[in-house]
Parts: sequence; structure tokens; C-alpha cells
Amino acid sequence: SDAMNMWLSNDPYRYIFNKDMRYPPGEKYVYQGAMSVLLGGLIERVTEKDLKTYTNEALFSPLNIVNYHWFPHEITGDFLGSSGLYLTSRDFAKLGQLYLNKGQWNDQRIFSEKWADASLIPKGRFWEDRNIQYGHNWWFSLIKVGDKRLSIAGMRRSGGQNMSTIPDLQLIFLITSGNYQQQDEDYPLELIVNYVLPSLDITNATYYP
Repeated sequence: SDAMNMWLSNDPYRYIFNKDMRYPPGEKYVYQGAMSVLLGGLIERVTEKDLKTYTNEALFSPLNIVNYHWFPHEITGDFLGSSGLYLTSRDFAKLGQLYLNKGQWNDQRIFSEKWADASLIPKGRFWEDRNIQYGHNWWFSLIKVGDKRLSIAGMRRSGGQNMSTIPDLQLIFLITSGNYQQQDEDYPLELIVNYVLPSLDITNATYYP
């Protein structure tokens, strides 16, 4: 809207905002990492703290995540919601476990159970020839056990970083790698179907790319 564009006219995140909407809201789903940048900017506006400071206070400290690095943007110096965060594999897995716990960590509630459930509901598909869906920054791949869809939600980042939660099995599957040139987005799902699930005596699972 014109009002929103006026509000963002002096905002460092304005470059990702286009006042001429090509499609009505909810009609077409298109993945755009810049939307995560915008979300980070909104968090900073509401909390009046930079994204790294707020994330450390609200999330990392309660989960005892201390060994991490978040690179600021090389031009603006901002911490972006879309990229630049380096975590150890163990700490990365804590984020998945937090969702399996429905927002609870030890005796502290990090976010509501209602949000934990709502955020793991797919919002739409981006490619007509792919079954994967997206919503609330989660990727929802299609794995079926027999004729029943397996609930699986993944965090997928550049270079082959992949963490999947499978709430039905209370399971986390995590890969960290540095394959920035030829990463195979199907490979982690194939590992889950071909090796992880059979180790749990689930032998009739199929991954649908």
C-alpha cells in the first residue's frame, strides 16, 4: 500500500519492497530470501534491538548457544534474517528439538505451543513439477509411508546445510556441508528414506521429489 511504502521510505530494508503487486496476496507462492530480511527488519522495529542482540536474548541464550558467528552485511552492517549465521551441528539441532518440544526448552517457554503447531503447516507449492511445499520459513518435502504422508519440516540453507524434524517420530536429521557449487537438495531426503527410516523398521517409505 502507499502508506506502507511511505513508512518504509527511509528504511534500510526498502530495497526489497515493491509497491506494484503482481499478484493478489495468497494467489501465487514465490520463494524470496529477501522476505526473511524484511521479517528481521520488522523484529528490529518492534524490539528496538538489532536482530543479533534480540535473537541472542530470546533464543540463543535460553538454548545455551554461545559458539556461533553471524556475519553482518558487508555494506549496511545489518544482521540479516536470511543469511550469514554459522552454528555448530549440535546447536543447529537444538532448533529442531525446540520445535519437537513445541516451544519448550527445559523449564522455559520460548514460544507458544500454538505457534509451534501453526508454523509447521505448509502454505503452498512453488514449482508445478515439484512436490515440496513451503511456509513460515520451513520446507515441507513429500515422504509417504505406505499411503500416509509423513510429517517432515526442514530448514534448508546454502551449501547443503539441512536440518529436518519429523514430529511423528520425535526425530531430527541434520547435515552440515560446504557444497556450494553442486548441492543436491534431494540427497538428504533420500538418506532419510533409504537409511534412517529403515533403521527404525520403517521399510515402506517413498520420497517424492
